[in-house]
Amino acid sequence: MSFNSTDYLHDQINKQYHQQPELNSVVKTLGEFLPLESNIIDDVIKKIITSDIDTLQAFVKEQRVSYADIATVFYNRAVLHKDYHAVINLNHAVVEEARQCQYSDDHDPLYGIPVLVKDNVSTVALPTTAGAVKLKDFYPKQDADIIQALKNKGALILGKTNLSEWANFMTTDSANGFSARDGQTMNPFGDYDVGGSSSGSAVAVSLGLSPVAIGTETAGSVFIQPVKMVSLA
Repeated sequence: MSFNSTDYLHDQINKQYHQQPELNSVVKTLGEFLPLESNIIDDVIKKIITSDIDTLQAFVKEQRVSYADIATVFYNRAVLHKDYHAVINLNHAVVEEARQCQYSDDHDPLYGIPVLVKDNVSTVALPTTAGAVKLKDFYPKQDADIIQALKNKGALILGKTNLSEWANFMTTDSANGFSARDGQTMNPFGDYDVGGSSSGSAVAVSLGLSPVAIGTETAGSVFIQPVKMVSLA
């Protein structure tokens, strides 16, 4: 049987936007909005959301914002847009971790920057579920190498992103971006295919929920849904 890309796309859009099952087992743990510690105005908040890493570091250097401000803005942004199902879980300690960060020209560009991580990448402080409800309380004993590399550079783990359950290795008939843990990741631009299994990371960056997100490549994730990539070398 030959592969028809048009039929595949139509089938995916139908699954993602018109055949979503009700998930009584979904547990949302994103929490409530956090108060900003600084009296920053809305225009500054918008600049934080839309800025790249270098610009955020410049804001901190110029003392326009703090690392805690940045962490709070993105945390609240993820809570605000939870209905897109891009983020499965948030690190409730991220603002406190950000408070401990002090700017230095010697620091890595990722220092003090919130990062969202696909939920099949092991993190000790947050559950790693691969999108499965059965693993909602699974805490790995050690961080994945990429998480340790991020922490070594001073990056802050903001939370975990939704994905195609088990990174699309569970069935060939699944909806892209769907997991039993958090439901269907929604494309912020409309009823379009969210693409590969790293859809939660891609949608999170598109919505401005984090300045950078980590995905993994299994079934076209990075090619179909590129996210902002950083070198950890």
